Amino acid sequence: MLAEELPLTSCAGEHRRFPRIPCTGTAGVQMTAGETFFPATMMGLSASGCLMALQKPQRLSQVAFIELRFQVNHLPIRVRGQVRGIRSAISAGFSFPLLSETVRMQLEDLVAQLLKNFVKRHSNRADLR
Repeated sequence: MLAEELPLTSCAGEHRRFPRIPCTGTAGVQMTAGETFFPATMMGLSASGCLMALQKPQRLSQVAFIELRFQVNHLPIRVRGQVRGIRSAISAGFSFPLLSETVRMQLEDLVAQLLKNFVKRHSNRADLR
């Protein structure tokens, strides 16, 4: 799925190293090994983390590492993540502290493409005004 028509996430009080690009995609979260993945939807992605909307409320711990899988722009990615922020019972931000070099490069390429699409879409909108 392609980036949505949402503003980039970068508020004055945030300590984000990489911009989070709005996007949509299917996702799943596995709390512990051997459990089934529960469904979620990707809402934003950066080179170091993501924001997901969970389909059902879950008890999330900021201590444990969890398994995340998602697909954005038809690229499937599976990473170990850690809860960085709980926005609500169904919305949470995750960081990717343990990326392999291959996955890190895939994420950087995907985020670069999302950013390019986002900028292009918004510059086209500005031209129409």
